[in-house]
Amino acid sequence: MYNETNDNNNNIVIYIGKKLYEEKDYPIESKIISEGKDNGLIQRESSWRGEIKGFNLFPDGNLQGSGISYIHNNGISISHWEGTFIPLNSLTSDA
Repeated sequence: MYNETNDNNNNIVIYIGKKLYEEKDYPIESKIISEGKDNGLIQRESSWRGEIKGFNLFPDGNLQGSGISYIHNNGISISHWEGTFIPLNSLTSDA
């Protein structure tokens, strides 16, 4: 999504957004749950952890999640993931 505005010189300036964060993910476990010999559909269960490096107001933090992927014989993968984001500043206590 973008917004177009005109500056004082009648040039069009397009703002395309700002980068919020960078994410690094690390696999914990991944296993095939089922494999359809007739339709070529593979069901895979995976879990992972990750690290977030936030920019501007987006906080740094840690991630942990899991999910199921359906991998079709044509290479298309449809996944459903759920996880938890824990901002680093919430890990410290005010003692």
